[in-house]
Amino acid sequence: MTTLTSLFRNRQFLNTILPIVLFLFITCLPTPEGLSPVGQRAFALVAAGILAFSLQPVDIAISVPLFVLLSVPAGIFKMGEAMSSFMGPAFIFVFAMVCLAIAFEKSGLTRRIALQLVARSKGSPRRLLFLFIATATLCSTVLADIPVLVMLLPICLEIINKSGCHIRGSHFAQSMLLGIGSGCVLGGMATPAGSAANPTSIQILEQATGIHISFMEWAMVGMPVALLLIPVLWLSFQLFLPPEIKHLEGLDHFKDDMAKLGPMSRKEKYFILVFVLTLLLWFTDRFHGISTPIISMASVVVLSLPGIEVFNWKRDSKDVNWDAIMLVGGATSFGAMLTSTGVISWFASEFLVGFSTLPLPLLLASICLVMILSQFPIPAGAGAVATLAPAFLAVAEMAGLNPAGIIMTVAISQAAPILSPAVCFYPIINSTGILNIRDVWKAGSLVVVFEIIFIVCSIMTTARLFGFI
Repeated sequence: MTTLTSLFRNRQFLNTILPIVLFLFITCLPTPEGLSPVGQRAFALVAAGILAFSLQPVDIAISVPLFVLLSVPAGIFKMGEAMSSFMGPAFIFVFAMVCLAIAFEKSGLTRRIALQLVARSKGSPRRLLFLFIATATLCSTVLADIPVLVMLLPICLEIINKSGCHIRGSHFAQSMLLGIGSGCVLGGMATPAGSAANPTSIQILEQATGIHISFMEWAMVGMPVALLLIPVLWLSFQLFLPPEIKHLEGLDHFKDDMAKLGPMSRKEKYFILVFVLTLLLWFTDRFHGISTPIISMASVVVLSLPGIEVFNWKRDSKDVNWDAIMLVGGATSFGAMLTSTGVISWFASEFLVGFSTLPLPLLLASICLVMILSQFPIPAGAGAVATLAPAFLAVAEMAGLNPAGIIMTVAISQAAPILSPAVCFYPIINSTGILNIRDVWKAGSLVVVFEIIFIVCSIMTTARLFGFI
């Protein structure tokens, strides 16, 4: 009895058993009218999977493939269907993007860029904050977000320490850390390369409707929103976390580091050349017909060639974030499960009919609010998109709207700068011991209001020009 009691007090054991209990509980309930038993099992498996990804009794990179494969004995998918839904274009694209981000860091450009920002600040805390926010946002539009955060964080912490602000409650330190974290989040909405949620949503849309959104079309809608939110985020910190220092001290050390870097290295030049060509091909994919996953993988191959070797698999594979990559595969597979078994149609007809009758601006704003709030229970943007995008596709069908604009609203709006403990940025920046979760929410709330307004305006104007709404 004592052993059993101690086992149930063990958190790891509870984290393992709770997804199983949830699956059994849902499958044992009476099947709702309008939903098939297979659909009920699909819903139970997805719910258990999301709970497992949140609790993480084992690494996500291991649990995600397991839940995808469990769809086969559950009678949801055949093996071929399960694998094709898992390792689709979004999986390959995100894998390539992670490799490109690692190549960016290995080239040496990351340190050079960060030091340049310090030099351009001229000792002004406010100017430095703006430069770091803008750089985090812009880099995250076309690079994986975590490497961008890792690029800026060490320099950010050095500045904080040299300024004597490395204590909890320092507004300058809090705004710097939240600035780079929030900037990385906001940049993710701008292009398909910015966030794993974006290619996930593109694949879900294409699987469900056959409609494809090109790289340039997405950027035309998402990029203006991300750029407009840079000054809004900066002003939010000035209002809620005004810096307590007027001038930064100890910057001479960074000038010396910049001088030691010398001229741009061969690897830095190679990366810039390859990445500029990659961007050109991404933005013109509608014209040449080469898909973004193919372009991205080809870029990784070029950066790995003998004589270039900016990216080296044997050396750099240990830095690959398999959790993020596997989560994208699992997210698209979950979305396919819910759609193919009729769960989404049933859910939309039962609970989301009211959404379809709303005026378009209010519908878009409501979708934004749902996606922003979804980051608290759901650990990653790709998971939120996989869970909710199919349901809103059904709403678009009921309202007689083009689903492309709806799916873009779903994906773009999940990139919200109210960092919850479930979001990967918060544990990284919170490990410094400087942050307070109340300040995170306070500074991000104003940005969220403007984010919803800008997204609705962009969808109503630019997306409408492309016929996406």
